[in-house]
Amino acid sequence: ACSFAEAPNFFGAGVVRRELDTLSQLYAIYSHQQIQQHVSDLREITLPKRGSQYPDVYAVEADARLLVNDVDWESYGNWIVCYGSSGPSSGGLGQLGTWGLWQKGCGVGLMIHEMGHNWGLLHANGLNTLLSGRDIGPWAKREYGNPWEVMGGGGAPGPHTVAHKD
Repeated sequence: ACSFAEAPNFFGAGVVRRELDTLSQLYAIYSHQQIQQHVSDLREITLPKRGSQYPDVYAVEADARLLVNDVDWESYGNWIVCYGSSGPSSGGLGQLGTWGLWQKGCGVGLMIHEMGHNWGLLHANGLNTLLSGRDIGPWAKREYGNPWEVMGGGGAPGPHTVAHKD
């Protein structure tokens, strides 16, 4: 859990631990016990700069790696960097098809969404008709268009829908 210079100890280990435990329980339920998540290392660090001085999550990661230099990041099955609200504007970023994610805050819904990207899932898009009040006609693709899927911006910490299960 990363805090910025202007707000040290932004989260507190108890809050982050509770969210990660909830994430583990939800994935076990949603996957019918096929996915087991375990927290093996939880660090709280205060980054040297103010949140507004970080242009993107990669700059947050670079400083976090410098401060936690005793960890072989690649040896972890996954790693999550949660950072305070004054950081980069992105809500979160999950690397597509590989491990590692960053997110503003430590909410479970966003973690599930970003971990979906780690597993190779794209956003669950939707189609909007361009003619008011009609179900047919010209349409446009809408990013995050499926409100029933966590990959579509549903927001709730729910399971992935059938289209994203394999």
